[in-house]
Amino acid sequence: KVVDMFAAGIPVLAYQYECIEKELVHANQNGCLFKNAEELSHQLQRLLCYHPQKTAFYWTLKEGAMAEFERKSWEQEWMFNAMPMLLGLKCADRVDT
Repeated sequence: KVVDMFAAGIPVLAYQYECIEKELVHANQNGCLFKNAEELSHQLQRLLCYHPQKTAFYWTLKEGAMAEFERKSWEQEWMFNAMPMLLGLKCADRVDT
């Protein structure tokens, strides 16, 4: 869903898992990360408080989200992440049913 939101230019608010921070959401560049409900509430207020007039912070995140999507295509992500993992499987690693 994060990549879909980037494609639409929607800034992402995501729970701060280690993997999401390293791979997709870069705090205050293409979205915001939170660890608890209080942080999520703060991020939502920061983004929506002045709606419909968007803040400079919103536009920074929107531009970052779109740039993240444009930087990597679905095919590039597949080739870099999924394919190496799948090709690394050995027949002994499979579970036959």
